[in-house]
Amino acid sequence: MEYVDIKSFEIVKGTGAAFGKNFYDHTIVRGFPGLAAFEVGMNSSNPDYDLVVVTITWVDKEAYLNFKKSDVHAASHKQRTPNPNMIRHHSMNFEKVHTLIVD
Repeated sequence: MEYVDIKSFEIVKGTGAAFGKNFYDHTIVRGFPGLAAFEVGMNSSNPDYDLVVVTITWVDKEAYLNFKKSDVHAASHKQRTPNPNMIRHHSMNFEKVHTLIVD
């Protein structure tokens, strides 16, 4: 069963597009075993901030956990510097139980 990790970032108004592009261009999940999909979206309708949403879909929960326990994941957190444009960050993850595919 696919496993989904969603990260949402409230970013200083006007900086969301650059943040989203940087996240996409430098993601460490690219090529990681078990990655099914990686998407970055943005909503700039809020007058106070840009919302950037990153959706990472794994083939199953085991693939997600393997990534979370990996050296590459640990190293990315050690090397990360605070982003002055970050207002707030939220994460959630879940098993995908239903999918409607439209042709």
